[in-house]
Amino acid sequence: MTTRLFRRSLRAAGAGLALCGGLSLAALAGSGGTAFAQSYTTLNAASTFMAIDVNGASTAPGAGVIQWYDNGGANQHWSLPGGGSTGMIQNQNSGMCLDTDGIAGDQLFQMPCESNNPLEQWSVTENWTAFGDAVVLGNSYSGLWVDVYGNSYSAGAAIDAWYPNGQPNQTFMLDGAN
Repeated sequence: MTTRLFRRSLRAAGAGLALCGGLSLAALAGSGGTAFAQSYTTLNAASTFMAIDVNGASTAPGAGVIQWYDNGGANQHWSLPGGGSTGMIQNQNSGMCLDTDGIAGDQLFQMPCESNNPLEQWSVTENWTAFGDAVVLGNSYSGLWVDVYGNSYSAGAAIDAWYPNGQPNQTFMLDGAN
């Protein structure tokens, strides 16, 4: 089964569950609102100090996530689930969530938030560094962590999902945005 077909199957199954349960994320959010707390942070890779960024400040579904110079843009601000918990990571600019196809080495991207999509569920684990508070972000479904592809030091390098290895390119410093 292809990854795209698998994702569609997951989405369809989740939509059916949401309809059966009578409650969806949209119902929780109200009209045009969001179910997320309005607290955002910038996530800077401990290896480069560059921010996790939605490429080109795109608001389109499927837009790739890269590392870029920290410029204070809302496309670099992310809402995280509460400490030690698992949940969605939402981008302030687009309102979409960090997503993976579950394949190691593939670039992460943004998609509309779906609370029943396991590929959008990330665990946040504190990982103190010499530079301050930091986190590692793991997808509980795939077992892969958010990672700067190939430990690259280049602006524009892809943010991918990779096997946990404890390296600085998988550790992200928290910098309060608002």
